[in-house]
Amino acid sequence: MEVWRLEKEINSIIIGIKNKHIGRPHHDENMLKVIMENAKNAKLGPTAEGQYIVDNCKNLFLAGFEVPAVVAMWGLMLLALHPEWPACLRSEGPDPHKFNPERFANGVSGACKCPHAYLPFGVGVLVCPGQSLAMVELKILFALIVSNFILPVSPKYRHSPIYGLLLHLKSNINKYVFYLYRNKCNR
Repeated sequence: MEVWRLEKEINSIIIGIKNKHIGRPHHDENMLKVIMENAKNAKLGPTAEGQYIVDNCKNLFLAGFEVPAVVAMWGLMLLALHPEWPACLRSEGPDPHKFNPERFANGVSGACKCPHAYLPFGVGVLVCPGQSLAMVELKILFALIVSNFILPVSPKYRHSPIYGLLLHLKSNINKYVFYLYRNKCNR
């Protein structure tokens, strides 16, 4: 019941914003104006036109800020330049949003018809927004694990760098790894 009430409230807010935009001058171009023009040109009925505008606005209002028309049009331009992208993603199967283990029968690389569609964090515009946070968490976890060990360099090691295209060592670094036992009193 709460979800339906919130849905109705959001819809009425968007309709109110739409009604405020009706009287605005044409030079005030934003994505809502573009959506309203598209709905008018599509010759939808009044109910369908309102629902069309509401549905598209839910996608374009982010955290209370209206997305400028140029930003949203950039994504549409990319889709126009690469018309195979939506078709490729739609061809993934009848239920791409559901987990189907049979898709992975040929391994992870064979799970998707588009090779860039299934990467752990995505690529390009598909990059996961939480990737940076995940990397920071991994670095902290690694630092916490390594802090339990002492990693001295072997006494036999002699520093002998080789300067070339890349700087590297003549011989490997021999490291000793000692577990640092900590009881509750040492922390």
